[in-house]
Amino acid sequence: MNKEIFWIASFPKSGNTLVRSILSSLFFSSDGNFSFDKLVNIDQFERTDRIEKNKKIFGNNINKLNNTPILYKYLSKLQTKKALGLKEDFLFLKTHCGLFEIGGNPFTNKDSTRGIIYVIRDPRDVCISWSKHLNISLDKSIENMINEYAVLPWTEPNPKKIIFNEKNRPRSFYSSWEKHVLSWTSNNWNVPIKIIKFEDLVYDKINVIKDIIHFFESNFKFEFNNIEKKID
Repeated sequence: MNKEIFWIASFPKSGNTLVRSILSSLFFSSDGNFSFDKLVNIDQFERTDRIEKNKKIFGNNINKLNNTPILYKYLSKLQTKKALGLKEDFLFLKTHCGLFEIGGNPFTNKDSTRGIIYVIRDPRDVCISWSKHLNISLDKSIENMINEYAVLPWTEPNPKKIIFNEKNRPRSFYSSWEKHVLSWTSNNWNVPIKIIKFEDLVYDKINVIKDIIHFFESNFKFEFNNIEKKID
């Protein structure tokens, strides 16, 4: 298995979209200007249409993927170059899943991972953001953040074509805030990882972007075009 996936990982409401926006402007624009259509270049892994396009992988278990241990049996097969529809050898993917094993099957592995950016945010701010996003109380938001068995449904990208109903939809296992952070930042995979604090990105954006650029240049020998213009 080739190392093709570069993960943009975070606990929910931690700034993943902001980091994806910056990366899409650096990698997929000539001038550094952001537009929402560029975000499709850094898509979410947990999309139900990804399962639909690879039905053969799941066989008779296609309608049992709401059972997380069953789902995890197939995740490595869903992360191959063929299943991802890759023509190149490098792909950014967003995820909120924790880097955990379920039933002995990992969410992902070092053999398919080329690198990782992990976005971390002050949990107090995550709590407030989540409370507003879901229109729930702060107490309920805290309860969600300390729940070691917390899950989120996979995304249905087309509201006019629902692939899995709410009952049988696969779910992302992300666990508690603390365990999620440790799962991604404490692995010993020997793959390049860049940890970005959301607060640094907000208050010291230029220097963080320069650090991101250096990370890709030093670890992947990537050469950016018009870099001064992009960060101006």
